[in-house]
Amino acid sequence: MKSIWSLVLAAGAVLCVAAVILNSIPAGIEQADLTLRIADGEGEIIRRAVLEAPEYIWLGEQADVRLTVLPDETGPSNPVLLETSLALAGADPVEVKREALVNGQSASFRWVVTGQEPGPAQAKLWVWVDAGAGRTAVLARPVEWGVRSWGGFQPKVIRWAGGGGLLICLLLLLSERKRAG
Repeated sequence: MKSIWSLVLAAGAVLCVAAVILNSIPAGIEQADLTLRIADGEGEIIRRAVLEAPEYIWLGEQADVRLTVLPDETGPSNPVLLETSLALAGADPVEVKREALVNGQSASFRWVVTGQEPGPAQAKLWVWVDAGAGRTAVLARPVEWGVRSWGGFQPKVIRWAGGGGLLICLLLLLSERKRAG
């Protein structure tokens, strides 16, 4: 009977370690190549952009969503201002970020998103261009990621519980071996 108890404690310790490890694995990043068609008043400029978003976020934790407009030598002859926004579904509007589009340089935008509740999360990425004649939308794209949890608990709770459970299992296992030995 004592050997079964030892096996149960060892299995509990393994499960606690697994919970801690699985809850610590970072999410992969999904990338999407985009094409921006920008009218600068004298013609159209085509710039490639890369959108990076997490595959998932753990409940209560944060991750980055990034948009990088890649450099190009055939940029606008007139000053062009890019404006971007990441509008989260069901949330207040976020600030509009602005950056000048310059020949041979990239333009980067970054937003920090938080896993609010388990399940799918959505946002809409907006990119506008202002070439002096007003703001024109050049991209409106949905961005999606999942929010994960174990039983609705945040990862830090699972990590602490897993660590505490591991400690308790190891102490009981050592106590059992000491009694048996």
